Amino acid sequence: MSKEFDAIKNCGIYFLVTINGDYPAARPFGSLQEIDGKIYFNTTDNNEVHKQLRANPHVQIVARNPEGFGWIRMTGLAEECLDPAVKEKMLEGNNMRARFEEMGLEHFLVFCFTVEKAEYK
Repeated sequence: MSKEFDAIKNCGIYFLVTINGDYPAARPFGSLQEIDGKIYFNTTDNNEVHKQLRANPHVQIVARNPEGFGWIRMTGLAEECLDPAVKEKMLEGNNMRARFEEMGLEHFLVFCFTVEKAEYK
């Protein structure tokens, strides 16, 4: 696993920061997986975050380790992933799977996050 992925997973909850017009928009996320060396997160198409990601793929992921004072901030690009095999891997073990299936898996979106810069404190 990558150093960045390990750092985020150890934090548990992380914040995904997107651009909403002229301002940043941050919200907590929990689902994150590394598949074949790439970092993925998921959302649905019934919220603003997917619109913001599609309009401007430049994002940050920020998290603080709950057991210490360390934090990580990763800057990069989020690209929508349409690969059904990756989507299935994202659903495996996801505690929200029943909710996603109830709303219809066509609304379940997966994004690949490419880290351009990572900062650790």
